[in-house]
Order: sequence, then C-alpha cells, then structure tokens
Amino acid sequence: MFILPLTLVCLVIPLSVTSQQCPISAGRVSSSQLKSLQASRLEVALDLLRTVTSLDPSQNIFLSPDSIYSAFQLLYFASSGRTEQILRQFLHLPNGMTKSTIVGAYIMKRKYDQDQSRNSKETHEIDSANRIYIQRGLDVRRCVNNIFSHEIASVDFRNQLKPTVKSINGWVEKVTKHMIKDLLPEGFLNANARLVLVNAVYFRGLWKTKFQKSKTYQDNFYLADGSRKSVKMMHTEDKFRVFASNNFGVQGIELPYVGEDVSMFIIMPQQSGRSAIPNLLRSL
Repeated sequence: MFILPLTLVCLVIPLSVTSQQCPISAGRVSSSQLKSLQASRLEVALDLLRTVTSLDPSQNIFLSPDSIYSAFQLLYFASSGRTEQILRQFLHLPNGMTKSTIVGAYIMKRKYDQDQSRNSKETHEIDSANRIYIQRGLDVRRCVNNIFSHEIASVDFRNQLKPTVKSINGWVEKVTKHMIKDLLPEGFLNANARLVLVNAVYFRGLWKTKFQKSKTYQDNFYLADGSRKSVKMMHTEDKFRVFASNNFGVQGIELPYVGEDVSMFIIMPQQSGRSAIPNLLRSL
C-alpha cells in the first residue's frame, strides 16, 4: 500500500481581484488546446525540478509539480495586470490562448478528477483540491466567485486570525484524510495577511504486485557523491514494464497499482555521480 498526503503551496501575496468588467468565463476547449496545456504542465514540472535541484543537488526533493501548476492556475484566473503577466509566463501558457479557454480546460480537469475520485475508490483513492482564502472586504468579481465557488473562501485574517488558521488547517486535514494536521503552525500568519493559496493532495493505492514484509531487508543505497548507506529496502519479483533512452540517458520502470489505470514511474539517469540528475534534467 502507498499513501501520499501532501500540501504543496501556501502563499501570502498581494493580488488584485477586482475589475470593472469580468474578463473570464468558461470557454470551449479543443483537443489540440488540451495538448498544448498538457505540454505547459510538463514545462512547469521541468522548470521546478531544475530550479529546486540546482539549489542543493545533494538533497532529496519531494514535490508535486502538477498540483503546483493547478494551484497557480487558480491564482492566474483571479489575477490581472502585471501579476497576470508574470503568472502566465511562469505557467508557460500558449501565446494567443484566451483566459476563458484556460478556465474551460481547468474546469474539465476538475470534473474529470472528481469523477475519478468517486469511481475509483475500490482500487485507489486520490483527492486534490485548491483553495484561495481572501480577506473579507476585498471585492472579488462575481464571475470569479460563480465559476470557482468551491475554491474561494472569504475569511477575516484581521479580526479572526486564529479561527481562520484553524479553518484552513481543518480543510487540509479533511482533504488529506487526517494525514496532515496543523499545516499552518501558530505564528505563521499574521493579521496583515490578505490572501492565502493552499493546495492539498491525497493518494492511497494498493500495489498490483505487493511487497511482502518478509522481503524487506538491508541493502546499499548509493548517494550522489558515490558514498553508500545501508537502508531497509523492499523487494518483489514479477513482470514489469521497463524503458530506456540512450538519447536522454535515462532508464526506468513502471510499478502499477491495482486496477492498472494508475502507476508509479521510477526514472533514473543511466550515468552515476553527483551531476547525473542535473545533467538529465538539462537534457529534457
């Protein structure tokens, strides 16, 4: 069994959420536009991995680029002016694609994820949600509230800070099935906060080929500097899909969960050494 509770984004930033005219609606989305937006997600994922690994290549990294992308999309929908331009660039959104089209794609994916969550509970559970908490009194365009009624919450950081923090932590705890509690520790926010963006994701699945507890034993794990550590490792035997690319210098294996519509992909560089992973990310 594999359980993954995550909270991936929490920001406190200034944001303009008002406008004389409502600039967004849920537009139609073509299959080619969906492919373009999927490519944007991959670009953001690679940007994040390259940036984070460059900060300290010797450290382990654990993040969900897809969740970060979805959360920042929500922020992009509520933004305008310079903030909107910066977010559009960060998200690698295709030139010429309207915000309404991107909203339409977001809503399609949200519905798909909700349907998957309801229909897949026998094989696995996956829940992902975004929410923006906005200081009460800041005007939010009615169309934004109508489209994202479940993702926007009006709160009072100024006068009700502790109850608001408790509410945010409670929402995260609910989404992650009580695996993450007190995301925002006491003192993390103050009464000057105006907006908080939170993403939470939960996954629970059963391996198609289970790892037997009796086959867990000590083995060597090699670090980036070439040294090794003795750690407990799980072992199993079965037929798995494997892949390799000499062009990109990468190899990997697919570990499916029960139902086979969800898998974990483990990807490794073919070369070893401290620079192996940074070199791999630069080549993609």
